[in-house]
Parts: sequence; C-alpha cells; structure tokens
Amino acid sequence: MVRHPPLARPPAFRPPQNGGAKADDERYVISEESRQARERQERAMQELLRKCRAAAMAVPTNNKSSVRGRLRRLGDAITLFGEREMERRARLAQLMARLDIGGQLDRLLRAYEEKVEDEEVQYLFFTEGPKELREARIDIAKYSIKRAAVRVQRAKRRRDDQIDYKARVIT
Repeated sequence: MVRHPPLARPPAFRPPQNGGAKADDERYVISEESRQARERQERAMQELLRKCRAAAMAVPTNNKSSVRGRLRRLGDAITLFGEREMERRARLAQLMARLDIGGQLDRLLRAYEEKVEDEEVQYLFFTEGPKELREARIDIAKYSIKRAAVRVQRAKRRRDDQIDYKARVIT
C-alpha cells in the first residue's frame, strides 16, 4: 500500500470587505463585465443596507409638523409636489439613514439638539386682571349658561313630543 502525504488545505477565501475589491483587481485580471457586475452588486448591497437602516430609524409619526420640522432642520425640501404624509415620513427616514451611512451623524445629532432647544417647556401662568374684566366675564358666563339651559330644555321637549307622537301613532 502506497502512502501519500496528507493534502494541505487551500488558503481560505475571504470575500473583499469595503474597498477590498480594489486590492483583488490589482492581483487578478478581471473582465470589464465582472467588474461592472461587482460594482452593481456593491451598490445593491449599499441600497439594501440603507433601506434597513431607514426602517430602523426613529422617525416621528404623531404629527406632520414634526416631520416637516425635522426635514427643514436637515436642509431638505419640506414637501415635494404631490407628496403625502406617509411618503414624506419615508423620505425623512431615507434621508436620516443616508446621513448616518455617509458619516454625517454629527449633522444629524446637531439637528436633534436644535429640536430639543426649540421645544421649550411652556408653563401656564396666571395674572390678575382688573375687577371690571372679572365682572364682565361673569356676566358673559351667566348669559351663556341661561341660553344653554333654554337650548337643552327645548331639545328635551322635542324629544318628548316625538316619543308621545310615536306612541299615539302606534296604538
């Protein structure tokens, strides 16, 4: 029986990582088609990564003015022609993801800080007015309450009349 020496494992293939494709291009001669296909795939991967980040971004949902305000702070158009609120929110998420991927996170953070500074807490305050103002407000309230009571009585009377009429018609 003939003994052969053990086979050595071939070196492990490592896919290029963020710019590693250039080093591979220097070592290997690849066709223009292959290079273009690789670039298309890299762009598709970047687009997929951007969409995933956009979906994971915290974007305001409760009111449209906060979305518009954030778009304004980031220097983008507030509303595009024919754009609805849902599309505007998606555009904001994509913009935020693009800034995050592009390394402009500091600009994004500055926009957040400006938002926090703009949202000052408003406290309710009370100032006493002149006695005449208080009396005028009391008179207005009394007048309004009397008219509301008359309106409620009229509505109840109409409802009772309709009930009586229906009872007489049915019997």
